Amino acid sequence: MRETGRRRPDPSELPRFAPVVDRDTSGGRHRPPRPPRAARARRELDQRLVRVTASISALAVLIVVLLLPPISILDRGSDSAPGGIVARARRLQPVLPSGLEAASALYDLDVPATTAGPATLTVKLSAPAPRATNLLLYSYDGGKWQRLGTAQSVPGGASARGNVAAVPSTIAVLRRVSTTRALGVIVGPGQTPDPAAGKASIVSVEAAYPAPGTTDAGGVIVRPGALAPALRQGGGAVYLGISVTDAEDTQAVDRILADAALTKRHVAAVVTEAKGTGAAGVHLDYGALAPARREAFTAFVQQLASVLTAGGMGLVVSVPTPAGDGTGAYDWVALTSAASALWLNAPSDPSAYYEQVEAALRARAAEGADLERVWLMLDRRSRQRADGKFAALSLRSALTLASALQAIGQGAIAPGAAVSLAGVNIESASGSGGLRWDDRARSVTFEATGGRTVWIENRFSAAFRLDLAVRYVLGGVAVAGAAQDDALPATWETVGSFISNGTVQLELPYGPYLEPRWLASDGVIENFGRGAAVWRAPQQAGTFDVTLIISDGVAFFGQRLSLGVGGGGEPAAPGPTGNR
Repeated sequence: MRETGRRRPDPSELPRFAPVVDRDTSGGRHRPPRPPRAARARRELDQRLVRVTASISALAVLIVVLLLPPISILDRGSDSAPGGIVARARRLQPVLPSGLEAASALYDLDVPATTAGPATLTVKLSAPAPRATNLLLYSYDGGKWQRLGTAQSVPGGASARGNVAAVPSTIAVLRRVSTTRALGVIVGPGQTPDPAAGKASIVSVEAAYPAPGTTDAGGVIVRPGALAPALRQGGGAVYLGISVTDAEDTQAVDRILADAALTKRHVAAVVTEAKGTGAAGVHLDYGALAPARREAFTAFVQQLASVLTAGGMGLVVSVPTPAGDGTGAYDWVALTSAASALWLNAPSDPSAYYEQVEAALRARAAEGADLERVWLMLDRRSRQRADGKFAALSLRSALTLASALQAIGQGAIAPGAAVSLAGVNIESASGSGGLRWDDRARSVTFEATGGRTVWIENRFSAAFRLDLAVRYVLGGVAVAGAAQDDALPATWETVGSFISNGTVQLELPYGPYLEPRWLASDGVIENFGRGAAVWRAPQQAGTFDVTLIISDGVAFFGQRLSLGVGGGGEPAAPGPTGNR
């Protein structure tokens, strides 16, 4: 095999990556990627001047903070500080919840009756902590600690600030010291989790759906024996997954929520089927419901949670990521109080993922939703957009699409002839530009023929998604498509790091790996570019193979095209060479 031009990475080399070292997790945000060296030098010169001003500003902020009382309250309804509030620090701290430590004293608050509604609280910390993370606001009442929401260290680090739905009678800032997170997995009926996933807290088996029609309205249809393999495998609490998959299922749920009697019947049916299958709990994924059903759905979940809890069973509710300001039929504050956990489904559009998910998490935290009960949903499947619609596909299918190749306008090939080759879906002349890293979607992407765009899910993109769970202190992660499947990416090591350490390593794929590589069994590859090349046929007659190898930065995948020289005939259809 011969290839001319600059050296390309060999699939046999050890994997490489480009580490993301410029991280700033303040406020749940990232710095943008570092600029080129020349631009960075100019920026650093400007930043020296900015740092002087910033240092003076930080000193001023620190002085102001030290002059504040232990508790500062801003009424978010009127943007003014209510008067008459007195804060007294307790000398002794009650026993703290497991995994938490005190970052401030516990303050008793005397709050006037006129102070009502949501507010922003600034609480003095016991010791300055300018870079503190995992800060939480808690109240203590009736011998129990209650989480109010997250808090952020203010400039200077003397205090922490957070939003609450109402001013409590007590307030303290606690810091999470336990870094472990919970793992949930979702498998299909009759499936078991991939052994590489490790031990999951919850194994949801997608085994049931709301009964359609009017005769058995309110009922639940369960696929026979769907939970049995997962129950036999053990290793986690197996939940009965009840989900909607089409318009008929959605209509069935809407009918249930529109009728109090049907809602009551549905609660009873869900509990009966969960007990009958031997499940330890229930996982509801009812998709995009009408916003008008918000109160009805909340009441349904509260009723169901009450019955399940009384029977020693758990309840998980999947919620869609809202595309706008509201949350539609899903009241996060009420649902996090009723259910064991909320599993946040990803937006259908990968290019809008971070914009929508981060906006949702910030808004719900400000409303007082308990984000420790929110788990991020991680889907191992890649995504394709075609004609404005999104569909899931496996990593293998995505790489097969990217590695498709053809000989352009070629009939009989004479010895020594030049043959134009093209990667059908990555050839730059078609405007696709090959495989590349998408900074907005934070994944490898390419544009295929027919106006299609493909976003590839792998360990790089998974790490960036999990970093959201780190920065917003979510309670865990739930992995969809968790059954063993060689067509899906190996992301379990990345997930395991998040579960055991509460952190992930952010990396970018090694740039040269994303460049396509052309190989030939004989002859010479010439003038290769991003997705196109010229093959100079050998001087002797025969059948020869040309191979296009592409990579998402982790796996190498190729397709081979057989070309006849000197004997005429059409080229054979390309075939895969497999993952290397």
